[in-house]
Amino acid sequence: MRGTIRYSASPHDHRWYDRATVPLVAVCNLAVAAWVFPGWRTAHTSWNPDLESLARVVRARSKPIIFYTWNAYELLSVCAFRDYPADIRPMPIGHDGILSRMLQHSTTWFGYSIWVYRRQSSIRAKDQLVDFLRSGPYVVGLFADSGGPYGIIKPGLPEVARESEAMLVPFAVSASPVVMLRWPRKYGFPLPFSSIEVFWGQPFDGSTVTVEDCQKALDMQVKRASEG
Repeated sequence: MRGTIRYSASPHDHRWYDRATVPLVAVCNLAVAAWVFPGWRTAHTSWNPDLESLARVVRARSKPIIFYTWNAYELLSVCAFRDYPADIRPMPIGHDGILSRMLQHSTTWFGYSIWVYRRQSSIRAKDQLVDFLRSGPYVVGLFADSGGPYGIIKPGLPEVARESEAMLVPFAVSASPVVMLRWPRKYGFPLPFSSIEVFWGQPFDGSTVTVEDCQKALDMQVKRASEG
């Protein structure tokens, strides 16, 4: 089932070049979909701990849940969550800038619905996301170091978690075979017939969380994935 793209209702300005980038955005989405589809279609995914225990926790939620990981696992996550229950699948968070738009439509073709915040708005991105999370117990996914510096939790994640009283779920992804670029930044590309393992940590309360708490929890899952 194809996903949808939902945009923040916040007032925003249109940029003069938005229309000019439409062809480039379309080509990039097609290219991403063509690359990812063989891996998405043929990957075998396992969960550590098991997926059933995670699904029970998510379904029993009374607060929003934020899955978070590193940007390096973005395309691997598209494959990893293929067989995750659709009714509680994390909704990726994007923005309306060109780099994010280059992936958004291809991601919906793989069944994910996306929520997009407005960068050219008088309302800060963080506040747009908090308002969205407060409007329902949504399950969303964030790549916590998008835009760099990579491998480092930025203050926005714990701020959003505290203000929305969300639960946080750190996860990391291990895949084999995989193409893992190391420069100019670490980024994984799925290959056909990959064995993918998702390492996730127990959900924890974000209402009092700090940057250090988020970093430590995710680093632990990355360590498990590297030893995996």
